Amino acid sequence: MEETKEIPEVSEKDAAPAEESEPTAGAAAPAKKSGGRLTAFFIKKPVPVVLLVLIILMQLLNIVNVIVNEKKGYHSDEMFSFGMANGFYTPYIDSYGVKAYANKENATENTHEWVSADVLREYITVQPGEQFRYDSVWYNLINDRHPPLYEACLHTISSFFPDTFSPWFGYVINLACFVATQIFLYKLARLMLKSRYLALLVCTIWGFSLGAIGLTIFIRMYCMLAVWTVIFFYLHAKLYQTKEQPLMKQLIPIIIITALGSLTQYIFLFVAFVTALCFCIRYLLTKRFKVFFAYGFSMLGGVLLALAAFPAMISHFLYEMNRGSGYDVPRQFRMAILYFFREVFPLGIPELIFLAIVIPTILLTGVIFSVPVLYLLRDKPKVSAFLSRLKSGAKAFPSRVKNGIRNFSLKRFFAACFRGIKRSNPITFITVLSIVVVSYLTASSESFIGMGYVDRYLFLLYPVFAAVITSLIYFVISWFRYKKVTVAAVLLIALYVGFTLNHSAWLFRFDNTVSNLRELTAGADCIVVSAAKTESWTYNTLCSELYDADQIFLTYYEEVHNDKAAIESLEGGKDVYLLSSVVFGLEDLENADKEEEEYNEFIEGLSVTEKMEYLGTYTIFYRVYKVYHLAD
Repeated sequence: MEETKEIPEVSEKDAAPAEESEPTAGAAAPAKKSGGRLTAFFIKKPVPVVLLVLIILMQLLNIVNVIVNEKKGYHSDEMFSFGMANGFYTPYIDSYGVKAYANKENATENTHEWVSADVLREYITVQPGEQFRYDSVWYNLINDRHPPLYEACLHTISSFFPDTFSPWFGYVINLACFVATQIFLYKLARLMLKSRYLALLVCTIWGFSLGAIGLTIFIRMYCMLAVWTVIFFYLHAKLYQTKEQPLMKQLIPIIIITALGSLTQYIFLFVAFVTALCFCIRYLLTKRFKVFFAYGFSMLGGVLLALAAFPAMISHFLYEMNRGSGYDVPRQFRMAILYFFREVFPLGIPELIFLAIVIPTILLTGVIFSVPVLYLLRDKPKVSAFLSRLKSGAKAFPSRVKNGIRNFSLKRFFAACFRGIKRSNPITFITVLSIVVVSYLTASSESFIGMGYVDRYLFLLYPVFAAVITSLIYFVISWFRYKKVTVAAVLLIALYVGFTLNHSAWLFRFDNTVSNLRELTAGADCIVVSAAKTESWTYNTLCSELYDADQIFLTYYEEVHNDKAAIESLEGGKDVYLLSSVVFGLEDLENADKEEEEYNEFIEGLSVTEKMEYLGTYTIFYRVYKVYHLAD
């Protein structure tokens, strides 16, 4: 039987791109070619680069399709991103946020009274005369306890389009960060796996995963955080290969990326600390004291640079460190680890059962269709040769399996794994340690129990997790003849199954019977009744839906009767709509119908109500509002 030619392994030397190779001492400097390093890279290794470009383009098309055709509505924090970026010295407009608002003198809760919808519009858009006011961005983020870099970028884009809201202002940032993440993930994976084609596989797995889609369609700072993290690890993977004292040209990028990551999200500081600790221990154990001090002060310099730009980091960081959950941290830690597998490498029990059914079905279907075709073409030389090889291979298969089982030993298996680990870049193990640390910190936070979207705190490590898993599988099967083909098959099957059986938590798909709430309520007055006062923070989610209205009255079910006089103070002459997010009978199911009837009678009895015409439902961040037309 003719054996399939194995893809040759790429050595450590060959794995490094042309632009990264450092001349050895005494060696003649390579002749410069026109076009510089980038041109030389494209000329020498065009196939991987072209493949990477094609992969990224397909992934961008996939993500844009999800944004345009599948995503419905926004998470409340996405509106917070626009509010923190564009609200002029206004970090919050809801009563929940006002309680944490440092400067309460100018803060209003915007509830129990008619408020101009301009409050919503001005919160999420840059108004004329307020463009490029980064002092406002800094002020808002000081009160929000987050670093300001992402919001500053969002404010910059919004400043070119005053008085205009578009989610694409945020998507543009995320898509650019996604492309940069893929480029540096490819470079990082190439150093970790010593293979350009396995690095392309890592980019394929990550870019088409649920985690990549969720990360990119979520208008928050985490996509930017992911790119700084990947670049940070890549710079350290290169630094590890430097046997001599690091030059400033290597340390300066690390300083800059450390500062940028710290100014994007504070969780980056823990990744930086773990990495710095590992490198400092290595330098001390190898007695490279000059390198130890140069590197240590560089990492410290990056943090101090961020601190100089945003001094509130200290108080914010201490506040976050003191927010413990008090719950079952070990259990939550296991859940956090499972998020990585669910979002990046989703193979659980349901998926394995699915594979056990799908793979045999696909193989059987292929055989059924192939047999008659091969029979009709059996006289063709190539087909005849193929059938001969297939026949001899089938005869030899039992003996090959028997010999493989006989020759297999745990000693050889672990020895092969050890050789693979020994040859690998230690940045692989630093990323694993970072995943453990960040997962534990996430599990220790109160947000883990209070929110169903906790995986946002793990987003920064999702891309490198794809590289870690690929490395792990590669080590485990390093005794296997067709290693790269097997790794690719396992990961691509996992990718297919993940897309088939799983769903991203950040992809909202709502079945609304009211098609476009913003167009419906444009120029009208709107009464919004939330289910409970604890839901006051959802006021922010209304911004993207009701900013074209005239006036808004926000109240809560338990207080709506007390607001009768305030509601009836509305001057007539315009359409009036009611958005009612009321869940009746939560405490007393038997009286739910009566409770709803009494509520409807109260609304019908308002002086602003000419009729109570039910239009349908509209969902805003999993809050289903019943929409009524009350007056023309």
